Amino acid sequence: MSHRSDLLDSGRRPALGRVVLVSPPSFALMALVSCLAALVLWAYLSVGHYTQRTRLSGVLAAEDKTVPITAAGPGMVVKLMAHEGQAVKAGDVLFVVAEEIPAPATAQPPAAPPPAAQTARHAEATAAAQRLEQLKAESAKVQRQVASQQQRLDAARAGAQRLRNDPRQAADAGDAGDTASPDPRVMRQLDAVLDARTRLQALEATQARLAKDITVAQARAQSASRLAPPPVPLPPPPAAAPASTLRLEYVKAPMDGTVGGALAEPGTPAKNRTLALLTPAQVPLEAQLYASAERAALVERGQKVQLRYRTSPQQGVARGEGVVVGISAAAVAPDAQPEAVRAQGRGESLYRIRVALTALPGDAGRPAPNAGVRVEADILQGARRLLDWAFAAPGEMKGSS
Repeated sequence: MSHRSDLLDSGRRPALGRVVLVSPPSFALMALVSCLAALVLWAYLSVGHYTQRTRLSGVLAAEDKTVPITAAGPGMVVKLMAHEGQAVKAGDVLFVVAEEIPAPATAQPPAAPPPAAQTARHAEATAAAQRLEQLKAESAKVQRQVASQQQRLDAARAGAQRLRNDPRQAADAGDAGDTASPDPRVMRQLDAVLDARTRLQALEATQARLAKDITVAQARAQSASRLAPPPVPLPPPPAAAPASTLRLEYVKAPMDGTVGGALAEPGTPAKNRTLALLTPAQVPLEAQLYASAERAALVERGQKVQLRYRTSPQQGVARGEGVVVGISAAAVAPDAQPEAVRAQGRGESLYRIRVALTALPGDAGRPAPNAGVRVEADILQGARRLLDWAFAAPGEMKGSS
């Protein structure tokens, strides 16, 4: 028993001493710093705010006091003398409209139609004369063929005669006696003579038949020409119609102002059409912004707007302020949008957002902006906590940009 208790006591005594777990001071410091950083970040996200913005573009325009420019009469625009955003004086030519005025037509009395019997006789005489000319042409052709065939027949006869008179042919016939067969060359030549004679006889028969037909056709043509009355003289050609005249109309500015709106291009009909819009001078300007349906849904009346514009390429960017005063109930078609907006769009209908200008500062050396100047705008949509922005859905974050 004593031996066992000694073993148990020896197992309870540590050989290397007691084990004590002690954290180093650096770990405690790091934990403290991490907790403080987390608390500071949470406080910043909870207390910090940012302003939501919707960025749009548009132009400066008059406050619904534009004057439509129209032509006095019908016609077509042939020349454009002004461009959008140009300042003009009263009496300046904006468009040249041309109207073609046709000359009055002179009425010609209609010629009396010939009687039906007279028309039939003239047609019969014309047909007989044409038939006679056709037969004469065919007879001349056959006559040329007869002369050519006669030459072939004479040549074939001469060839046969030369073969008969050939001494070698006579010597061969004497040596062979009565039992010799005729020379094949002579037989071929005689066949050629017979064929040429047959063709010539056929052509002579055709020539004789055509001669009889010509005699009959001449008699019919003479008879038809005697029965047909003399031809009615044709009426004189109508006199050339006088050329139409071109009337030019110069569409002028009725007052001092700035040209705006969608200008009519050359080739556009001017009848019952607004060619341009003129903003009178000394009329307060407003910013007209254009947005898609998705962005227009984020805009409300009374929201503040920060504007940026450039009066000329040489001038720097100027800044102004405004307030949203209206949103169009329907989308504006692409052809009714300003040129500056239409050039950067994708051909889609956009909603018009009207912004009243509350501050439009300018430097001493910077000219005052005119209607038609392109502007960039940020619509301020209220403050929002950074904590809400950090946990916002991706779609909501995209819509508020």
